[in-house]
Amino acid sequence: MTRTGKTPKLITITILIILVACNLRAPFTGAGALINTISGELSLSPGMSGLLTAIPLLAFAAVSPLVVPLAERAGAGRMLLASSAVLGAGVAVRSLLGGIGVFAGTVMIGAAIAVGNVLLPAIVKSKYPQKIEAMTSLYTVVMQIVSAVSTAASVPLSIVFGWRAALGVWLVTAVFAVAVCFVCRSLRLSSVDDGMSGIGGAGGSEGSSISLGGNEEKIGAGGSKGKIGENSDNGRSIGSGGMKPGGAGMVKSDAGGAGVKLGRGNVKAGGGKAGPIRPNAKAGGIYRSKMTWWVTFYMGIQSLMFYSFIAWLSPMLQTKGYSDVVSGCLLSVYVIMGMAGSAALPFIMKKNADQSVTGILLGALYLAGMICMLLAGYFAALIAGILLCGFCSGTCVSFSMALFGLHTPDGQSASRLSAVAQSAGYLVASIGPVALGKLFDLTASWIAPLSLLAVAAVFLIVAGRIVGRAEIIDCR
Repeated sequence: MTRTGKTPKLITITILIILVACNLRAPFTGAGALINTISGELSLSPGMSGLLTAIPLLAFAAVSPLVVPLAERAGAGRMLLASSAVLGAGVAVRSLLGGIGVFAGTVMIGAAIAVGNVLLPAIVKSKYPQKIEAMTSLYTVVMQIVSAVSTAASVPLSIVFGWRAALGVWLVTAVFAVAVCFVCRSLRLSSVDDGMSGIGGAGGSEGSSISLGGNEEKIGAGGSKGKIGENSDNGRSIGSGGMKPGGAGMVKSDAGGAGVKLGRGNVKAGGGKAGPIRPNAKAGGIYRSKMTWWVTFYMGIQSLMFYSFIAWLSPMLQTKGYSDVVSGCLLSVYVIMGMAGSAALPFIMKKNADQSVTGILLGALYLAGMICMLLAGYFAALIAGILLCGFCSGTCVSFSMALFGLHTPDGQSASRLSAVAQSAGYLVASIGPVALGKLFDLTASWIAPLSLLAVAAVFLIVAGRIVGRAEIIDCR
C-alpha cells in the first residue's frame, strides 16, 4: 500500500479520536432538544418535524457504504479532514439559511458524522490493536458526555441567544477537529499487506487483550516476521507478510503473535480463550459471512433501542403525569447511565474470557430493564428500568464498536465491516422511533411500544451470544 507523509504520533491520533468523537452526536442531539422551538418558528408540520429528526440516521445509512472506498483511495486522515470541514459548514448552513438551511445543514451534518462513525473503530483497530476495548470505551464515553452537554445546554442557550446560536455553537468543536485532522491528514488504516502494523505504523504489538471465544492461537496486530506454518492444505493463513494459501498449519510469529489463521485452527484475540475460526476467503467474503450479518443485526437492534428511548422516554413520562422538568431530568439520568456503561465495558469484557458471555449478560440486563419499564406505574420500578436500560445503552454501543475490530484482521477490514454494519444498522434504527410512535397512536398506551422493545432485548441476547464467538471475517 502506498503511503505518503509522516505517520502521526499516537498522542496526536488520540486527540484526533477524542475531537472527532465530540462531533459524532452533539450537533444533532442538541437540535432534538429544540425541535418544538424550531418547528414553531419555521411552521413545520409534525411530519416534517419527524423527518428532520430522522435525517441523521438516514444519512448514516446512506453514506456509510461510501466511506470505505473513499478512505482507501484518499486515506483515513484526509477523509476525516474533509468530513470535519463539511460538518462545520453544515452547522453554519443550518443556523444561517432559514428553513431550507435547516434541512440542508442537517443532511450535511449527518453525512459528515457517518464518516467518523465508520472510521473511528477502524483507526482504533489500526493504531491501538492491543487496546481495542479501552480506546472504544474512551471515545464512546466522550461522545456521550458531549451529547449530554448538548442536550442539557441547548434549551438554556436558546432562551438567552436564540435557537440558531444555540445550535451554531458546535461550529467551535468542528473547527478544532479540522485543525487536528489537518495535522493527521497522512493517517491511513493498517492492512494485512503491511503487517497489520499497530502503533504508529511500527510492528511488534501483541494483539488485543480481549478474546472472542474458546482456546489456542493469537490474533496479533503488529510484528514484521509472521511465518506461515508448514502443513498447508486448505483455508488461508494471514501472516505479516501478506495473505497467501495456508491451511491447517499453525501460524508462527517471531513478534509475539503477528498472524491470523483462517482455517481449521483456533484463534485468540489475545489474553483469553478463543474458539474455532471459519474461513471466508472468497472475494466479497464480508457479504457471505453470517457473522457480518449478526454483527449488523446486533448494531441495528441496540441502536433501535437507544434512539427509541431518546425519542420517546420523555413523552412517555409526561403521559404518565410527570412534569416536563422531571421527565427531562430522568432522560438525563438515562444518558448519564449510558456514559457509566461505556466506561464499564472494558472491565466486563476483561472479566469474561468468552465474549459470548458478555453479549448474553448485556442483553439480559436490558431485558430486565424493559420489564421494569413495563411496571413503570411503580416509581421504584421506573427508576430501576431507566438505570438498567441507560447502563446497557452505553455498554451495547461500545460492544458493537469493539466487535468491528475484534472480528477483523486489520484496520481496512474493520472499516469495511463497520461500514456494512452501520449502514444497515442505522437503517433499522431509524424505524424504531417511528414504529413506537405509531403503536402508541393505535393503542393510546405505552404497553405495546415497551413490549416491542422487550422483544428487541430478547433478540439482543441471541445476537450477543453469536457475535461473541471467535470468528475472523475476510472483508475483501
